[in-house]
Amino acid sequence: MLDTVRNAEQVEALPIRADGTGPMKRTPIGLIVALLVSAVSPAFAQDRCEPSACLAAISAKVAVSVADVPASDVAGLWTGGEGMLNGENLYLFPDGSYIYTEWGDVLPETIYDKGAWSIEGGVVRFTPDAAVVWTPGSDRRFVALLPPTATEVLLVGIDRTLETFLDLVREHPETTPLEWLEVSALKRKGGITAGEAEALTRRLHEEGWRPGFFDEAQEVESSQRELYELLTTIDHPDRVEALPVSTAGEGMGSRPRVEERPSPVDAKTGSLRRNGSRRHGRPTRRQEAPGHVAAADVSAGREEGVSREVRPGATMTGRADGYTPPF
Repeated sequence: MLDTVRNAEQVEALPIRADGTGPMKRTPIGLIVALLVSAVSPAFAQDRCEPSACLAAISAKVAVSVADVPASDVAGLWTGGEGMLNGENLYLFPDGSYIYTEWGDVLPETIYDKGAWSIEGGVVRFTPDAAVVWTPGSDRRFVALLPPTATEVLLVGIDRTLETFLDLVREHPETTPLEWLEVSALKRKGGITAGEAEALTRRLHEEGWRPGFFDEAQEVESSQRELYELLTTIDHPDRVEALPVSTAGEGMGSRPRVEERPSPVDAKTGSLRRNGSRRHGRPTRRQEAPGHVAAADVSAGREEGVSREVRPGATMTGRADGYTPPF
């Protein structure tokens, strides 16, 4: 799986039908890879940039201009992910409230975030409700952009989506930056009247408001963080040391445990310092005399590297009652 992610140029995305009757569409494999990497990479590692700096980063890839549009032209339904197996909907209501949802092939439309929105100088900002006690992992700041030779305004998130866009442009130059911008941005599907807003808000809360979903999501995020740390460890084997294992208890009831201890790390390379064959009190391998074997004092619950003499016909056991384990 990881080899596939790291060698995306060797993979072709299969056609995905956009709807029951429409034409077949191809999902850019780069976007799929970016979503996989985003799922593994912790969201807390992403830095926030000022809107002007974010705009400069986008303008360095695509000649865009800020669309300084009034709130009435921004209010409406904005969508992303059409033709794919998952997507997002952003409802900007005329009364200044918003609801952000996500959906997937096995996920019904679910409210991830909600609150109040405002726009100034082409920058849309969200203020979440107190009921949203989780981290939605989505953008809460957007810039309204007008690409070259286009009349349709795009909303581009600058908290999370911007980083994905820049990664796609850098890692997949075979696709133009403008195409990646259009894939990453939200597009306005239409306006929402005051009358429609009330019924729409009620339906979304009845069908998509499930706070319990995010209790499980927090566990998933914790697992993703552990996976990210594991992948980091795999990519840096020089920072890993195998620790000795000791046993406690008697016979089959013994439980192994890892003897943890501090390890010296080189401040420049991050690698473990290895000084000789004997480190941190670890016993070195030695040549035993004929008729002797190195054994562990199992009954004492610790490895001591003691030597015992074995006579022909004698029984090796760690118990005083002479019990011999069946293995």
